[in-house]
Amino acid sequence: MSLRNIDLVSLPLRSDALDVLVDRQEQAEWLDGRTEPCVIGDRAASAGRRRRARSGYERLRRQDAFDDVVAMLACYVRRCLPWPHVTEGRFWVMTALPSTGRRPDWRRLAAISVNNVETLVIGEALGDGRSRIEGFINVAADTDVAVLDPGVHQEVSYGPVGAVRQIFTDTPDELAAVLAAPELAGGAARLAMGLLRKGPSMFARFHNDHLADDVFCSIAEQLEESPDPGVHR
Repeated sequence: MSLRNIDLVSLPLRSDALDVLVDRQEQAEWLDGRTEPCVIGDRAASAGRRRRARSGYERLRRQDAFDDVVAMLACYVRRCLPWPHVTEGRFWVMTALPSTGRRPDWRRLAAISVNNVETLVIGEALGDGRSRIEGFINVAADTDVAVLDPGVHQEVSYGPVGAVRQIFTDTPDELAAVLAAPELAGGAARLAMGLLRKGPSMFARFHNDHLADDVFCSIAEQLEESPDPGVHR
């Protein structure tokens, strides 16, 4: 088979930029007319996921607490997940208004799961006509929690993952305070890293790209104001 001149040497400047994404053999075959089957990778699956997630995102966005929820998620992603833009949607997922554990007096507003374990849950407590934002963050079992009151944390087990330390927060400010404490943020990051290293999440199809878009935009705004979150390295 004779390959076409895929370099098009008459054109100026470099001609190999596409090779990083598309193999040169595939480029040559495409120019020879062998364009089928059309390869679209997981692009359609990604589009379907966005469509399915839109309703939950819109319902969450109508909540009075939406801005607080985004800020809390952004704080966690920035401080606890390495290279979040690369691992997002595969190794960790973010959900909006998940139905898990819903009760008449409490519901999840948003959650982050790394691998197959929830690491951050933001919920809404309902009662007396009022609501309160609360939740919990999971950290490594050996995290030094001496800075916390004994009543706000407990050890729990997640099946094959084993024991983790669960820290409860009653307000967005309390979550921010937990992640501002180096020993606690470090414990959250160690747990997240260990889970990331276990591989992709089985819940990837539930990832809410719309909510994640807002979270990454929030992080970008934070980076403009303060490039260094001031936590462990």
